[in-house]
Amino acid sequence: VLGIVAARLCRRFGRPVVVLSSTGGVAKGSARSLEGFDMFAALTACSGHLEQFGGHTLAAGVTLASEQVAAFRQAINAYARSLPTRPVPTLTVDCRLSPMGAGESTAKAVQTLQPYGCDNPAPVFAIMRLELLSVRPVSGGRSQRLTLKRDEQVLTALLFTAPAERFFYRPGDLVDVAFDFRLGFYRDRPSVTLAVQAIRPSEQSEAELISDGLLFERLLEGDELSPDEKARLRPDRDELAVVFRFLRANPAFTLPPELLPVRLGGGLPFGRVLTALAVLEEFGCLTRAYDGDFFTLRFTPPTGKFDLTTSALLRALA
Repeated sequence: VLGIVAARLCRRFGRPVVVLSSTGGVAKGSARSLEGFDMFAALTACSGHLEQFGGHTLAAGVTLASEQVAAFRQAINAYARSLPTRPVPTLTVDCRLSPMGAGESTAKAVQTLQPYGCDNPAPVFAIMRLELLSVRPVSGGRSQRLTLKRDEQVLTALLFTAPAERFFYRPGDLVDVAFDFRLGFYRDRPSVTLAVQAIRPSEQSEAELISDGLLFERLLEGDELSPDEKARLRPDRDELAVVFRFLRANPAFTLPPELLPVRLGGGLPFGRVLTALAVLEEFGCLTRAYDGDFFTLRFTPPTGKFDLTTSALLRALA
């Protein structure tokens, strides 16, 4: 059970995870990681706090005295902070397709690669710059049927386990979609389903989104940033005004991180959006929460003007 919990937390938050259960003075647990963070190396570096451990790069088991849990937590987090890079969740796309290439003949050809497994994962495909025409809940609202279009070609895709209240794309959005093929039958005829693995705003640089997010984390942790890194995160007065006006018009909403720059408009880099939100939170007119998937923001208009020069975050970026 601990392994299942650790794997789900790792997938949800995109961070290495160790889950422990303590009984009778002994803590036992499971660790899960993602590409870019060697969990076995991390446990080896912290072995002075452990009685026993074993596993590999992405998964391991640990045993330690309950009294060592706090010290182990501190040690493994210190090890993670010492690394030159931080791990990020990734999805490898094997091939980009045109809309015309996402049909039955391709699905049947891909099916010959089965059986899929750990050493032979199902291929993942992507189609870029699709216009989202419509979104329709299916399976009692637990999943979404997406109608997409490009080059006069209309496609249908299914996004599983995505209730409507947690799906924030809307008709008219341009999106890139990663998917795998599911070939079956409907009314005794072959049926091809594009099973969505990931969706993002079209042509958004995920590398920049991720690097800005990690850079912002370093700012909050008090790390020393270079002048270029500070400039990447520092919004000017006009950019702060863009964020302020958007929040005033939309005082309560929930969005995934990648949609924040899109909905705000103005072409703001993600890092500056994060800083602007944190500055407004500093002044007490915004509360924000992030659950690993979505930001939930609530804006309260200030009763008067505030002096941006008193912001600790902006001073740290000066």
